[in-house]
Amino acid sequence: MNRQEALQHFLKTYAEDALNQKLHQAASLYEQIKEELISSFIQSFQSICLQAHSAEVAKTRIGYITYSMRRTYLMDRNYNYVVEAYDKNWFFDPQPCYGIYDAGWAFSFLAELEDELNQLRKPYMNKIFQPDVERFVLQAAGNFINIF
Repeated sequence: MNRQEALQHFLKTYAEDALNQKLHQAASLYEQIKEELISSFIQSFQSICLQAHSAEVAKTRIGYITYSMRRTYLMDRNYNYVVEAYDKNWFFDPQPCYGIYDAGWAFSFLAELEDELNQLRKPYMNKIFQPDVERFVLQAAGNFINIF
């Protein structure tokens, strides 16, 4: 079995099933703590709005509010969305407001998936590398966003 065949076998045999299992676990957790998560999200939104309207920042009008997950954060297992509020100039706003939203409740399953897949790749005897697993996990991150 060459490297490409081994990678395809690994993805079909282990990775997709492991991903589906973790997505199911995350969805189950979401259903259990949905009200708490809604409250947490609303709080993060209110916080950025209050910060934008505070006297220290002196923003009169919010033009844009963005929630973004950074790829580098995922790689570092930091599951905070960066929340930013801008005026009408958007990214050219000289003083944007910053906050965070903790999505660790969902993305912690992504870390478990990566750990599990790194163990499962070992029997392939150096035909599947850690960057292969990292690539799969980063591509799978979007599935965890769709849970909420």
